[in-house]
Amino acid sequence: SLALALSAPPGGRVTLSAALPLFAPEGAPFARIVLDLDLAPALKAVRSLASGGGSLYLATSDGRLLPDQASGGQDPASVKDRLPKLASWLEGHAPDYFDTGPDLTAARRIMLSKDRITPELVVAISHPASSIVGELRKALALSALVALLLLAGGILLASLMTRGFTRDLMQLARVARRLAQGDITPEVPQAGSHDIRILGEAFASMRESVVEQATTLREQEEYLRTIIETSTEGIITTDERGIMQTVNPVAARMFGYRPREMLGKNVTMLMPSNYAEHHSYFMAGFGSRHKDGPLIGRTVMGQRKDGSSFPIAIGLATFELKGMRRFAAFIQDISELQAAEDAIRQAREIESLAYYDPLTNLPNRRLLRERLGKQLGQMTAYGKKLAVALIDLDGFKEVNDRMGHEAGDQLLKHIARRLTSNLRDSDIVSRLGGDEFALILSGVTSGDDLQRPMSALLKSIAEPVDVSGEAVRVSASIGISLFPEDGGDIDTLLRKADIAMYRAKGLGRNRYLMFSPEMEQRIVQRHDLLTRLEQAIDGGEMELYYQPQVDMISGEVVGAEALIRWNSPEHGLRLPDEFIPLAEESGLIVRLGRWIICAALRQLETWNRQGLRVRLGINVAARQFQDPHFVEQLGQLLGLHHEVDPGQIVLE
Repeated sequence: SLALALSAPPGGRVTLSAALPLFAPEGAPFARIVLDLDLAPALKAVRSLASGGGSLYLATSDGRLLPDQASGGQDPASVKDRLPKLASWLEGHAPDYFDTGPDLTAARRIMLSKDRITPELVVAISHPASSIVGELRKALALSALVALLLLAGGILLASLMTRGFTRDLMQLARVARRLAQGDITPEVPQAGSHDIRILGEAFASMRESVVEQATTLREQEEYLRTIIETSTEGIITTDERGIMQTVNPVAARMFGYRPREMLGKNVTMLMPSNYAEHHSYFMAGFGSRHKDGPLIGRTVMGQRKDGSSFPIAIGLATFELKGMRRFAAFIQDISELQAAEDAIRQAREIESLAYYDPLTNLPNRRLLRERLGKQLGQMTAYGKKLAVALIDLDGFKEVNDRMGHEAGDQLLKHIARRLTSNLRDSDIVSRLGGDEFALILSGVTSGDDLQRPMSALLKSIAEPVDVSGEAVRVSASIGISLFPEDGGDIDTLLRKADIAMYRAKGLGRNRYLMFSPEMEQRIVQRHDLLTRLEQAIDGGEMELYYQPQVDMISGEVVGAEALIRWNSPEHGLRLPDEFIPLAEESGLIVRLGRWIICAALRQLETWNRQGLRVRLGINVAARQFQDPHFVEQLGQLLGLHHEVDPGQIVLE
């Protein structure tokens, strides 16, 4: 490769040396061509390129000026000592341009630029400082003049623009003030500068939004006003003190006022005095408990203008308006509703009395018949069976007579609960009256299905019952009839169950019996016997026989006992055990007992007239003694037979 070298010995000439090596084919060097070039003529030519006082310098990289460039024949080596700033600049340690101060020729120069031609050679350009300063002064003067002209024009233009800008801003400000006051009619100006037009467009958009919101608010306000005015409820709003601020027509009519008579008045004018006294305490508590505004419903009394009171349902709510607590009341006159509820309640009470036993709350005979009728229809449709059972409590009468009716009622309630708890939900329990109950048992295939539940029922009834602190025991006689074997209608089933029940009672009580045709035959006979017995009392078929009582010492007759006999034309003389039990069960014993006493008094009167004064024993049934009129009636009978001494009568 070509190698270049610059030599500038002090006091000598500047020489540029170039060397080019030559190589053999195998690559080994065998010769070198060397060329030395004198740069003095080139330097003169370079210096001549600088014009107008400018200078062009060639220097070595260490800052020495090449020969013929150091003025006054100065040694280039001395330049570095005399002008260190220039030498430093040439070596690359200073800015691209700088003021050298007085140079070798005592003139100030401005070094403008430099560039490195070779690693050893640097070229630099300078210009006299005086010429540069002069040009700068001219440029500054011209710049100042132009700046003054521009400033004057700017002030004039700004004044013109400001006047129009201020006018447009004032128009926008007036529109903004009217919008703030709620006037949405003014139009926003669109003329003016670009900025004003942008601001106007923003104002116009804002106005459209305000107009839209205002329109929406007016529509909502009108909507709410329409709701309040046309509401079927009375609506009243108050402040915290209870001063009414809003009253709709319904509320005014409800209380008998005009709206203007209520506005500004305290809401307590609409309340009876007992409510008004506690209103402030209630509202204070309500406001603290319901700050978030939930509704609370109450039923209270309101007071009309004429002083009359009426029931109202009132819903209360709390809300805030402009930072102040407000209350809203939604009121309904429930006079008609309450009257309707009272009517429904009374109807239910009447229905309950019509269909339910008031003591035990069990279905009564009427409801039993209705439900039994429905059950029979269903059983017929599906080909199924059911059972009807009648229950009569054994010994209840004795408890009722001994402990009183209140104790008897307690006993009946206990028995009703036991009946209900021992049966299925599908079964029906009813109280027919007194100590009689009835059951409807569905899902029965035969009498055998009833053995277990009836036995359990008898056992439950026979358990002691605590009545007024005393353990009371009763039992039950139960008669059962089956559908459809024993009958297909309500009356037949009830009648045959009743026949079976009385048969169970006659066989010793505390048992259940299924109806059988033989029982009905006995009932027919019993009914016939009862009919004949009534006819016998009225028809003179009854006779008294007297069993004498003799003094065993004297052999004198001192008394007698009256014995009743029935001298039946069909059956001859019938003894008491054939008809007295029937008379006692049917209550006919009272009539028969009265006939016996009358007949005995007549006989005593006859004996007294004949001179036979004896005492006569007369049997009186327990049912006669329980008759509250028995003593009075006995006195009346003795009055009819005044020849008989009451001491002659012995009641047994």
